[in-house]
Amino acid sequence: AELESDIETSLKELKKEKKKNLWLHRDDEAQQAEKIVQTMNLFIKKGKIKNYAVSNWRGERIKTANIFAQKEHLSPIVASQIQYNIALHNGLSDDTCLEMTQKEFDFYKQEKTFPVFAYSSQAKGFFEKYLTDSLSSAASRDYLNAQNMSLAKKLQKQALQTGKTVSELALELLLNQSPFPVFPIIGASNTQQLRQTLGI
Repeated sequence: AELESDIETSLKELKKEKKKNLWLHRDDEAQQAEKIVQTMNLFIKKGKIKNYAVSNWRGERIKTANIFAQKEHLSPIVASQIQYNIALHNGLSDDTCLEMTQKEFDFYKQEKTFPVFAYSSQAKGFFEKYLTDSLSSAASRDYLNAQNMSLAKKLQKQALQTGKTVSELALELLLNQSPFPVFPIIGASNTQQLRQTLGI
């Protein structure tokens, strides 16, 4: 009932009859993945949504859900949103969030074509901000470590050689290291950051 209320509110705000894609944020592992699949398919059958995707779900849960969906001829989870970038994270303070670990990476690699929407894809702007002495407290807390400082300097050197921006190179590396489809979510807060990301 809460989900349906949220969908109805969202459709009203968007002035739409159907949501193209519904994202389920933060997994509640006390709920069976199979029941969640059944619930989402009810909304699809009602014509409220076209597809559904998940955010901060472990690969094992996605696999369980989609095996069940295939077995029951139901619509599966179509995409995943996870914290993913080229930086070494100092450790998540929120246990309801999920970052790309080797285990998760191996899951997506095995799936091959399952799309990943990478949030914090630029590590909260760590590389640009570190090189310009403008690190925020959040970026420092999450990413300030020897490995990332060394990587920032390598990116700076490469930027000088290629004419690309550090932010542009960070996303390029992310895409190049991923043997599965990745769609980086960027968090530009002004036009300068957007230009740095796009390299314009």
